[in-house]
Amino acid sequence: MLRGRSRFALDTGSGGVKCIIPADGLGGEKAVAVIKEPSCIPGNRVFRSICLGAVAIFLTGCACVLAPPPGIGSTGTDVVILNATTRTVTVTEVGQNSGRDLVSTLNAGEERVALWHFTTGSKVTLRAASDTGTIFYCHQFTYEELRPSGNRVLIEEGQLDCS
Repeated sequence: MLRGRSRFALDTGSGGVKCIIPADGLGGEKAVAVIKEPSCIPGNRVFRSICLGAVAIFLTGCACVLAPPPGIGSTGTDVVILNATTRTVTVTEVGQNSGRDLVSTLNAGEERVALWHFTTGSKVTLRAASDTGTIFYCHQFTYEELRPSGNRVLIEEGQLDCS
């Protein structure tokens, strides 16, 4: 069993690390070993783990900043729907292949935020009906069509262009 303290020094001639261990603990005879593989040095694994962890965090941060935005519809698109009429309307949102319609009521001048999911080339149909059930607004929106409007949709009388 070795007593005393060890110290490490870089041995440039051998390309490794020289480990100097006093044999008697008082600075007498010394045992010297040259370690060529730095991973064998006690404590080096901790240092290497810390460095690798820091590099991983740094690269993850870079990937988040430099990565392109996710594709269309991956998290949904917030859309503001505004009832620009003077009456209360029933709004129906129909997504392509969604299997269900979302129905809500908007008072005159009221707006609400909806989350629409698009896939490439898909459309969301928005219909508005009066309290008697007469449809007076119907339009199919694509993702590309919404972008220039700032994702805002105005429900107005007379737009009936659904196919």
